[in-house]
Amino acid sequence: MGWFINKDDCCGCEACVQACPKKCIEMVEDKGGFLYPQKAYDVCTDCGICEKVCPIKNNSIERHQPLKTFICRVNSATIIEKCSSGGSFYELASITIKEGGVVFGVKFDTNWEACYSYAEEIEELAVFLGSKYIAPKIGQAYKDAASYLEEGRKVLFSGLPCHVAGLKRYLHKDYYNLLTVELMCTAVPSPKVWSKYLGEVAPKGATSVTFRSKSFGWNRYGLKIMNDNDELVHEPNDENIYMQGFLQGLTVRKNCGNCLYKGFNTRGDIMIGDYWELEKYYPEINDNKGMSLVLAFTEKGCRAFDAIKLDLFVKEIPFSQVDTAVEHSCLNHSIQLHRNRECFFSKINSKRSTITRILKKCLYKQTSEPKSIKGILAIIMKSLLKDNYHRCRYLWKGK
Repeated sequence: MGWFINKDDCCGCEACVQACPKKCIEMVEDKGGFLYPQKAYDVCTDCGICEKVCPIKNNSIERHQPLKTFICRVNSATIIEKCSSGGSFYELASITIKEGGVVFGVKFDTNWEACYSYAEEIEELAVFLGSKYIAPKIGQAYKDAASYLEEGRKVLFSGLPCHVAGLKRYLHKDYYNLLTVELMCTAVPSPKVWSKYLGEVAPKGATSVTFRSKSFGWNRYGLKIMNDNDELVHEPNDENIYMQGFLQGLTVRKNCGNCLYKGFNTRGDIMIGDYWELEKYYPEINDNKGMSLVLAFTEKGCRAFDAIKLDLFVKEIPFSQVDTAVEHSCLNHSIQLHRNRECFFSKINSKRSTITRILKKCLYKQTSEPKSIKGILAIIMKSLLKDNYHRCRYLWKGK
C-alpha cells in the first residue's frame, strides 16, 4: 500500500476511491484522524482513472465572478432558528424535492460524526440544517448522485468546494439536472479531535449538538451540546476551546492552509454562507438572527435562485461588498495554520493528558520550538542540571 497523492495536497474528497474499477484504493486514517487514499499497487492496473478524477491533480486556477450577488433570509422563524445563517439552502432543497428531485448534504451519524447523505422528502432535510465543523466522510455520495442523474431526476448536491470539485471530476460530464451548491468554507477540523473532545465533555453521550447556536446571537454563535435536558456545553465560539482550535487553524486538515478553491476558483453553480457585513451596510434589517449570502455563478444557479425568491426576503447587492470585505476573507484566502499545529497533532494520542488540556497548551503557548540561541541554551542547561540532580540523588541513596 502507498499514498496515492501527497498528503499535504489531498483534500480527502474520495473521488479516486469511488472511481477505481479495481477497488484498490481505500481511505486510511492518519494519526491526526484525517482520511487519505492509499493504493494497493500490486492490484492496480495503471488504468489512470484515479488520476483523471482527482480535483487536485487536475485543478486549473480560474477566478469566477458571480453573475449575481444576493442576501436573503427565509420567512419562517422556526427554520431560521435551525439554520446557521439565513436558510437559503433549505428553500433550494425544498423546491428540488417538490419537483421530484434528490438533495445531498452533510448530516451527523449516530456517533455525532459528519457524513454525506441524501434526502427525498422535505421532512428529511432537517438533518442537513446547521453547520458541522468536522471533516465529513464522503462514502458513496458521488456514486449515488450519478445514479440519480442517469435516471433523469433532479439532484442538488451541496458540500465543500473541494468536494463539489471532486463530484464534477467523478461525473466526467455536465448534467442539465444537476445543481451544485458550495458552502463557504474556512477549513475542516479533525474528526478524531472532535471525537475526543465530545467524549470528555459528554462521557455519557449527547442527544443534540449545535455548532451554530444563536443563543448568544448570530454574530456570536456558540457550541451547544445537550444530553436530554442537561446542558453539557453552551459557550460562544470565542470562549469554547474546540471552536478556537478550529478557527485558529490548530486542528484543521493541512491542505486547508493552501486551499486551491479560494479566490472564487469555484466549480459550483451557487455558493452560500453568512453575510457578515449586514450591520455595516444594512443595519436597519439586522436583527442578529442570520442572513444568507448567495453568489450565483452560472445561469443555472441564477434560475434556481429566482425560483425561490417569493419565499424569501431578498436584496441584490454589489459583489464589491463581499470581494474586499475582511469579514469574508475565507472566500479569497486560506486559513493560516497555527504555529503549533504539528506539535498539537504529535500529542493528541497521548494517554497522559486530555484533549482539552492539549488544545489549551498548544493554542496559547508562544511556540513549539525555541526561537533563539538563548532559548536553546536554556533548554540544554536545564537538561544537564536535571541529569546531574538525578545522578547525585542516586549516589546519595547508594551511600
